[in-house]
Amino acid sequence: MNCCSCHNHIHAKALQDSESGSLNPFLRESMHAFSLRKSVGVQTLQALLEKTDPGKEEIVWQGGDCEVCSPRNGKAFGLGWDNPPPLHPQCDCFMYVRKRRR
Repeated sequence: MNCCSCHNHIHAKALQDSESGSLNPFLRESMHAFSLRKSVGVQTLQALLEKTDPGKEEIVWQGGDCEVCSPRNGKAFGLGWDNPPPLHPQCDCFMYVRKRRR
């Protein structure tokens, strides 16, 4: 199941279709908790953008072994992603600053 923050309808359907009685692992984090973490991610990105020298440094996505996040792993902001982590509940991705590659 493709699980990301822009597909809240999928979350609801996953709860309704739970024939086995167990919840999808992505749904263990409440949507409220996820929304709070998403807010922190946006604030963190804003702070990094303010502190980073774009001529010398870049903000990089780290983590993500799921199909939603893995395409962003190791890519710089604006060159593979524009929205900061977390992208979905249980997301453990983060951002860091590195010297710009030449």
